[in-house]
Amino acid sequence: MEIQVVKEEKTTILKPIGNLDLDGMAKFKEAISQARKDGANNLIVDFEGVTQIQSTQLQSLVAPVKALFLMQGRIIFCNLGKQERIIKNSMLNSMLKFCATLDDAKAASGAAD
Repeated sequence: MEIQVVKEEKTTILKPIGNLDLDGMAKFKEAISQARKDGANNLIVDFEGVTQIQSTQLQSLVAPVKALFLMQGRIIFCNLGKQERIIKNSMLNSMLKFCATLDDAKAASGAAD
């Protein structure tokens, strides 16, 4: 699992590449935590490069996503593809916004202004 981080003016974009399995999810959580430490309140997660998500691992995202949410931050998931059903059926669904494309996510976050 590799995670590319792209910092734009108003938003940080995380682009995980590979499988979000136990090891991949640990790296993903660390990337979210690091983005928060770096001052990011608006995150976009572009799932275009994710080949598989283990639904059992989504539970571990609740704490970092909730922390961002409580700081008045936003997190938007985009390019979910085959992973859409798994994520939208998780308990994260109420804390997240979903967009079809990265451009849509940027517009929704205000990064496209």
